Amino acid sequence: MVAIEGDVSMLGLGFSLKTLEQLKDVSVVFHSAASVRFDDILQSAILLNTRGTHEVIKFALTLNNLASFVHISTTYCYPDQSFLDEKVRTENECGK
Repeated sequence: MVAIEGDVSMLGLGFSLKTLEQLKDVSVVFHSAASVRFDDILQSAILLNTRGTHEVIKFALTLNNLASFVHISTTYCYPDQSFLDEKVRTENECGK
């Protein structure tokens, strides 16, 4: 596993051509970049948390060997539970 420097506030994630070349054979992408500050300027929070995620997904879809995309989000964090085990949840369990 290798962390890659980028910027989710930028179109194309701010990746250089060298970085894109290094990533071409990646099969698993973890995306956890976000702002969790609740006092951010709304426009900045939207750019980081929604457009940033969209840019990571767009990048992941260009990978020929992509087997898994893991998005770590605080959107639905089950505030009514004191413990949340690690498991893949179905759409029904996520309230969709």
